[in-house]
Amino acid sequence: MNILKFSNKYINKPKLIMYLLMSLVAWSISMYLPLVNGTLIDLLTGKHLKSSSYGLYSIYVILLIISILSGLNIVLTYFINVSYVKLSSKTSFKMSYYILDHIKKLPIFFFYNQNAAYLNQRVNTDTTAVSQFVLDEIKNLIVNILSLIISSIILMRINLKIASVLIILIPIYLALYFFFKKRLYKLSYKYKECQNLYFGEINSQLENIKFVKFNSLYSILNKNLKNKFGMVFNAIVQLTRANNMFSNSGMLITVLANVLILLIGVQQIIKGKLTIGQFTIISTYFNTIIGGINYCLSFMENYQNTLVSYNRIEELLNLQSEKNGIKTIKNIESISVENLFFKYQDGKSVVSNLNCELKKGFIYRIVGENGTGKSSLINIITGLYNGTYDGDIKYNGINILDLNMYEVRKDLIGIVEQEPTLLKDSIVNNITYNLDNYDPKLLKTLVNKIKLNKFVSKLDDGLNTNISERSCNISGGEKQKISIIRTLLKNPDVIILDEANSALDYDSTYQLNLILEKEKENKIIILISHSNVFDDIVDFNINLEK
Repeated sequence: MNILKFSNKYINKPKLIMYLLMSLVAWSISMYLPLVNGTLIDLLTGKHLKSSSYGLYSIYVILLIISILSGLNIVLTYFINVSYVKLSSKTSFKMSYYILDHIKKLPIFFFYNQNAAYLNQRVNTDTTAVSQFVLDEIKNLIVNILSLIISSIILMRINLKIASVLIILIPIYLALYFFFKKRLYKLSYKYKECQNLYFGEINSQLENIKFVKFNSLYSILNKNLKNKFGMVFNAIVQLTRANNMFSNSGMLITVLANVLILLIGVQQIIKGKLTIGQFTIISTYFNTIIGGINYCLSFMENYQNTLVSYNRIEELLNLQSEKNGIKTIKNIESISVENLFFKYQDGKSVVSNLNCELKKGFIYRIVGENGTGKSSLINIITGLYNGTYDGDIKYNGINILDLNMYEVRKDLIGIVEQEPTLLKDSIVNNITYNLDNYDPKLLKTLVNKIKLNKFVSKLDDGLNTNISERSCNISGGEKQKISIIRTLLKNPDVIILDEANSALDYDSTYQLNLILEKEKENKIIILISHSNVFDDIVDFNINLEK
């Protein structure tokens, strides 16, 4: 089974074995107790009970056995439940971790048409469904199959006539499953997709609340949410109807079977072919068998639901990761752009036959009107658009398709965006995030030079002040300053500033000019800016309008 094969690498094998062993011991106790109870009933209804000291002794022994086994079962159930929660949680996390790591390495264009909340909900829902199915349902299936086999053997040894009823039931249940199989799968897939889209819509509206408020989009967004809910509602109603038709059909068969067993059992007792204790044993094990068969039906239903989740996981894992090489470099001396052509996904050409070389010791400015591909060129140079352009980008003469650009960007490139992304963490942690080593004195110097100290001095906790969700408690200018300081503290070989001064005041921009002029000696500095504030420090312009 593909689901088991997929899940195998995420499960802690030793803990799984312990979990299964405890479950089997608990199951063995539950299978043995009905025999003991039946024997007790026969002893209690025996004719010579009062006159037989041996009979009384046997009753006390049986009661002691029942008490010990029942107590052991309670203890085992506790440890089984705790083990299950631990196993399920860790297995689900490992699956999610692996899938999310794969998703994060997909081409960036994939995310342009995706809703982050939808992806998050989808991964979480599907990994939870698969892990729970493997750990819980597979174990229960094994236990119920064993129960069916053992109970059937016991019934055949006690009364073959009653056991023969089972032979008639099994093909009926199987036919029922195959009749509903495809419909349950399709409706389950539809429901999960609609549910993920619904939660994605909720998250999207909350993430863009400022935009919603500015434009008073309450009515239209509420309408969208109602439409999404309508889709979820219809899908869950259709799935519930199908599930209930499936399960209720099985229950009807079970009721008819129980009535038939009662009729046969009463006749056998009247004829003296069964004792009351034996009939109690038969009734218990027959219900165990019926419960097992019903579980197998519900297992098949759950299997279809889990198969949907597994297939949706496979859909994501089968998406091809972005191109990334394996070669590493210790520094960047030059970046060469050779015969570069790039088009947007809609076919519009934005970069055509661009050739240039960027070397350490110089500041380059990319020039062009909006839509001429300035930011796209940065994405190409930094490896985010690998495989989507014609031509070559080379670092130190090595094609970036052969380089491990994850490591290059981590260690050798620093980027300041127009709208920097900050984490919900302290200011200092945002500045030093992912920096293994940094100079605290340099940090303090940069905070002062970029004029972030004026803002920080007004805060009770200074640099340890936490930035709120979506950076609502900090201005655009302060965000840019934090991002600039982070990049300079990183001390990369390449510094890229994409409209990084758009929200800075005059003093901060002036200081940034001085810093960049000094830093360029050992770095390649690339600027994108529509203003003329960098005119005095720029060495070369790269014009994309030519």
